[in-house]
Amino acid sequence: MTSSSRAWTRAEVDNPAASVTEPLPGETRGVSIVAAAITDRAVTGDEADTKLVVVTTSDFLAPNVMGQVAGNINFVMNSLNWLYDRTESISVRAKSLIQFRLRMTGYSSQIFAGVVVVLIPLGVLAAGLVVWLRRRHL
Repeated sequence: MTSSSRAWTRAEVDNPAASVTEPLPGETRGVSIVAAAITDRAVTGDEADTKLVVVTTSDFLAPNVMGQVAGNINFVMNSLNWLYDRTESISVRAKSLIQFRLRMTGYSSQIFAGVVVVLIPLGVLAAGLVVWLRRRHL
C-alpha cells in the first residue's frame, strides 16, 4: 500500500506549527510505502510459509482513528484473515449509510435544556444540602 504522489512524510506529529494541508520545509514529498504484505516461501514441504504484514505507523489502531476511518477496520480484518490463510473471508465490508440525527423542535429543546441546566443541578444541590444538614446535626 502506498501513498499518493501529493502526500508528504511528517516525522513530528505533535508539532504545533505543522499544517494539515501543506508540508513544512524539509519534509519529503511523493509516494511512500504505508503498508506491505510479505511472504517467504518455506524451504521444505513440512514448514508453513512465513507471512508478515508491516504498517509504518501504530496510530492506525488508535481508537480515535479507528472510529473515524472505516477502511482501517477492513484493512486489519483482511490482514488477519490473510495471515491465517482464510482468503475466503477477505472482503470489503459494507458501509452503513444510516445517519442518526437528533431532531428536536424548539419547544422540546427548551424543555431538554431546562432539565439539564436547571433541574439536574438543583437536584444535586438539594441532595448535597440534605447530606450537609444531616451531618451537621449529628
